[in-house]
Amino acid sequence: MDRTSNWWPVFAGDKKTQKPESVPSPRDLVINFGEGREFYNTKSSNRQSSNPFIPALNKIEPSAIENAELIWFKNAVVKVKSVSELNKVVDQALHAGIRINAYSEGQTSFADAVILKMLSIPCKENEKEDIICELMLSGAMFSYDLLQDKRISEVHNKLYQEVRPQIDKWLKELREVGESAIENEGIVEDVGIDNKTFFMKFSENSKVNVARVLEGTKNLGLGSVDIYFNQR
Repeated sequence: MDRTSNWWPVFAGDKKTQKPESVPSPRDLVINFGEGREFYNTKSSNRQSSNPFIPALNKIEPSAIENAELIWFKNAVVKVKSVSELNKVVDQALHAGIRINAYSEGQTSFADAVILKMLSIPCKENEKEDIICELMLSGAMFSYDLLQDKRISEVHNKLYQEVRPQIDKWLKELREVGESAIENEGIVEDVGIDNKTFFMKFSENSKVNVARVLEGTKNLGLGSVDIYFNQR
């Protein structure tokens, strides 16, 4: 199966995994072709949309379903009273597959909400490291303002050196999957990762072998697949 496309947000999920009780259902893997008008508003109205240093995936506003999930999990973060409770919410959110860097209606991302909560509850240094490391390994990018806090920046900077090689490896593998699926002179212009969401941007008029992408992402450990085509 072939399809010409400019950008693909890709959601990875496993249908065999049971969701925690009362947690919104995780999405199955979705490859979204075209401009994403049905699922996403790519012309984000929040202040990050014009920032050239913000990854393209972060600028894509959440769909209605994503927005509801983000609100649910961020409300759960607000209600926690201990680090153990916070860890549980983080684990559930990562399991559900939400984009932890996405901004629901221009508000705080889930990743930032977790960090803000850590600053307001008793939290040992190793506990901070465990939570921040788990988020970073899922592609978390914290806001500039939060990283100005010494309590956070010191832990972040320390872990960044450990985590970045792994993230770079995943992005390299994802880019190689995209490159192997191109059947003309097109190129992969950009790739991104946010928890279980992967982003690929191809050059204009790229001819992409979808089956090859699916096989490649399967080899990277992605789950079962549903495909939706957005028509112009």
